[in-house]
Amino acid sequence: MNNIFKSINLLDIILLLCIIILLLNMRTKVDGFTPFLRGIYRPHVRDFRIKYNDTVNTYSPEFFTTKLKRMNLY
Repeated sequence: MNNIFKSINLLDIILLLCIIILLLNMRTKVDGFTPFLRGIYRPHVRDFRIKYNDTVNTYSPEFFTTKLKRMNLY
C-alpha cells in the first residue's frame, strides 16, 4: 500500500485537479431557455463556433496548409 503513494508524484496530482476543474466548469454551462438535452450541448457548440471563427479570422487558410505541409500531413 505504501508503494502506491510513493509512485504518485506532484505532477499527477496537479493534472488530476486540472481535469476535475475542467469537467466541473463544462458541467455548469447550461442554457436555461432551451430544452434539457439541447441546453447541455448548445453552450459548447456556441463556444466552439466562436473560437473557430476567431481562429479563421486571425489566420488565413494558406497559413494552415503551409503548417500541414511542413509537418508532411497535407
